[in-house]
Amino acid sequence: MEWEEIYEKNRYRKNGTLTNIKSDIILKGRVYNYIIENKYWLLVITLLSIILIAVTFHSNIKLIGLIILLIFMMIISAIYFNTFTITCKKGLITINMYVQQIEIQYKDLKSVYLERTKTTFFFVPMYTYLICLLYKNPNGEISDIKLPAIFLTKELVVNFLDNFEMNKIDHKFIEQNKNYKMKRLLIRLIIALIFLILIIITAFL
Repeated sequence: MEWEEIYEKNRYRKNGTLTNIKSDIILKGRVYNYIIENKYWLLVITLLSIILIAVTFHSNIKLIGLIILLIFMMIISAIYFNTFTITCKKGLITINMYVQQIEIQYKDLKSVYLERTKTTFFFVPMYTYLICLLYKNPNGEISDIKLPAIFLTKELVVNFLDNFEMNKIDHKFIEQNKNYKMKRLLIRLIIALIFLILIIITAFL
């Protein structure tokens, strides 16, 4: 199953309601998962990068060293900001990321879903995916936590999402409702504009 299929299959979760958490589960975003998931093209990119750097800067060893150091720092930074652990155990969800630790009671969890965002990498459009947890914070307000899925395998994401049972909501109805609201807003704007024009015309008569 590809990321697109996983996303489409679980779209209902974003507007759904959590009904049950099947069992305790741990989800770990680790660079190891990314390597396993993308080992072939990572190998190709690594080899091409080494050849390109060696051929382009073969006469300047210091510059090669500087480029390698820069790449290494970028990799370390990417690993740091995309590594996390979600532990669901004994009625409590504990999220460890960066230097933060966030705790959410099961009773406060509203939804767990996969979000998709469109980005551009070297002028090439691409999708990135996020694990999202919607919950009620201590102030009684609805908040969300979004964690990058880049260091997760597809199997891990599917198993994690399936652990949270949700009520399904008709997406067609949601889209129709959004379209209705947009049309209603547009009609109101047109009426307001016509009213404003009539006022201006009346003022100059």
